[in-house]
Amino acid sequence: MQIDKGEPPKMYCSWNISTIPQYRQAHPWFDFTLTVRNVFGTTVQTLPFDHFKNVRPNAPEKLTVIATTPHSILLSWKIPSSLNIFPPGVHHRILYQCQHYEKKWQFGGLITNTSEKAPVFLINNLKFAHALCDIRVSIRSAEATEERMWSENATVTARTESEIPASPPETTYGSFEIVPHDLTRQVYVYWKQIKEEQKNGQNFSYVAEIEGFPDIRPVELTRAYAKFENLENREYIVHIRSKNEKGLSLDRSSVSIPKER
Repeated sequence: MQIDKGEPPKMYCSWNISTIPQYRQAHPWFDFTLTVRNVFGTTVQTLPFDHFKNVRPNAPEKLTVIATTPHSILLSWKIPSSLNIFPPGVHHRILYQCQHYEKKWQFGGLITNTSEKAPVFLINNLKFAHALCDIRVSIRSAEATEERMWSENATVTARTESEIPASPPETTYGSFEIVPHDLTRQVYVYWKQIKEEQKNGQNFSYVAEIEGFPDIRPVELTRAYAKFENLENREYIVHIRSKNEKGLSLDRSSVSIPKER
């Protein structure tokens, strides 16, 4: 027995596989008998202890990302070897937090199959492609009920795969500017940039093309407008798409440039 010299002092003992009697990992219940004596007599108290309900495991091991898609992450991990013969088994809890989400931990799932020693789990229906995700996995005795009995977290970081942009930029009627030059015109076409979470990949940009005139390219192309020079006095339709490493957005926005009278 040891004494913690705090205020007030506390007495405690440690019990493990090396002590006599030996700690019995597979026993579901223990009865502890506490005997207290002083000059006035002796008191004996028996304390029943629900063993399996009060085991707090070590963190899962070898948490690994097996595969990713634009909207899912496939994981695997193992329980500590000391729990391979733990009779009630354990439950597994998966939490995650990804870019562009609200800054709080999302519940990914709960595995209650206590025979699982090396689970494989799919976090599915993730909203955003090319998003960095922090993932936590913890385990708890299948008979435990308190939040504090979850193990420490095993952690891993993964990014969902890229895919084409979710949408083209928004335009409105009249989102252009014409600057006349003798017999030609200089035209600016404007748009509203898409949201960061809609870009879905690296090397993001916009593409502006004039319908029916593939050889006419903008002389200046930014994140907010395209500038065309030497356009004739006729009607043009400009199509704008979003683009990243995976290709062009499926949809396009269009701006009509009218002929001036």
